[in-house]
Amino acid sequence: MAPRPSRSLAAVAALALAALACQTVVPLDPPTLGAPTPGAATEATATPSTDPTEPASTPTGSRPDITGRDHGVVQPAAGAGQYLDLSGQDRVYDTVHFRIHYTLTGEDAIPDTGAGPSGAPEFVLELGQQLEQAWAIVIDEWAWVAPPPDYGWGGNDLYDVYIGRDEDDELGYVWTVEEMPEGDNPNSPDVVERHAQGSYMHLRQGFATGAGFGSQRERDDYLHTTIVHEFIHSVQYGYDGGERPEWMWEAVAMWSESLAYPGESDDVSYVIDYVTGAGDCLSQADPYSVWPFFRYLTDRHDRDLVREIWEQARDFEGVNAVRAALRARGLTLAEEWLGFAQAMLLRDFSAGDDFHPLIPADRIDAPGSVQRDIGQLGLEAIAVEADGPITIAISGDELAARVIGIRDGQAGAFDPVDGAVVVDAAAFDELIVLVTHASDGSSSNACQHVDYRVRITPGGVPAQPADVIDAPKFTTLR
Repeated sequence: MAPRPSRSLAAVAALALAALACQTVVPLDPPTLGAPTPGAATEATATPSTDPTEPASTPTGSRPDITGRDHGVVQPAAGAGQYLDLSGQDRVYDTVHFRIHYTLTGEDAIPDTGAGPSGAPEFVLELGQQLEQAWAIVIDEWAWVAPPPDYGWGGNDLYDVYIGRDEDDELGYVWTVEEMPEGDNPNSPDVVERHAQGSYMHLRQGFATGAGFGSQRERDDYLHTTIVHEFIHSVQYGYDGGERPEWMWEAVAMWSESLAYPGESDDVSYVIDYVTGAGDCLSQADPYSVWPFFRYLTDRHDRDLVREIWEQARDFEGVNAVRAALRARGLTLAEEWLGFAQAMLLRDFSAGDDFHPLIPADRIDAPGSVQRDIGQLGLEAIAVEADGPITIAISGDELAARVIGIRDGQAGAFDPVDGAVVVDAAAFDELIVLVTHASDGSSSNACQHVDYRVRITPGGVPAQPADVIDAPKFTTLR
């Protein structure tokens, strides 16, 4: 079983190799436990790992690269009823929904600063509050289904969270084990899942020690956003632990943190990774970087639509789950993807001022033409240099296109009819042809490209824009 990718501080170059990592244990019968007592801090005997192949801990003397991320390979799970084997004596602290595992000795140790009658360190109490806040946001407010119980793994049926060494500079990750069966999530009584699965969360030791962060504020922001990001992964496992497209996991997790903690997330830093290759298949993009699509759906429609996509993921995969959720609302993927492309061009998002502008895929000096190809769920912006009335013709299968003219903070949108539209280029400071590939007919998640051509010829009777949009955040593509 491959792990669900993590929020991480590591170099991007490690991503592909780490994706192959897996974690397995040999379980015995899980323990039968009574109901936990929230707020109780207790100790459990743990045998430190002596596996000579276990990765060495990451030095904390130098600040890690906050913008990096990878899956990471960490120490193996210890055995039956226990996910991870901390290096020192295993201590636990229970909240209403979570069991926090920590140690005060060994490489995984956190500072021993007792607080209150529980005797748990201050960070553990803080972490418990933040985890319960994530639960309140995702489960109570956003109405996602709670993650399935793990039937005693980790010591009881509370959701297990481990604080441990900062392997590969990761902020956190959520994993499961191959031996944990896939099946129904009892927390969704009206739906029978086939691939729901229990999981556990790991958070970096540096959140407790401060190592790797430039300030307390930076550490606090990353703690808030990492917890909700990783908790969404825990929840996703309760819908479909076998969902294969990685962007379905990471883009939604990035969406969740940007929605829960606007201004604290590093979400906008990932946008450049998307716009540099937006014309390729979505499956080829950095999976973290495509979160703006889900934010677009939230802004245009409502927050529930993203949850509905994961509800469809119980039966459909990737783009087909998106298509099914849209179809259930009477919407089409082709229309929504074209609208998303326009929003990306105009940077029409709450934090759009900080988005990296779209990068022109090509330029046309009129009269002239370009011929290109575009991947499934790809989008491209073609910059046009012209003066006076011009006819813009776009040809290609399974495409949608829109011409956008920009002047004085406003955008005029023109929709081609029968593949062509006439625009008075002199009426605009900039003219852009948006081309998208998001067919509602294809059911494949494979990366597929189609050819298209944009041709510009002088003359014609200019059309009026189908829509005029305020575009104060647009940045020139010249």
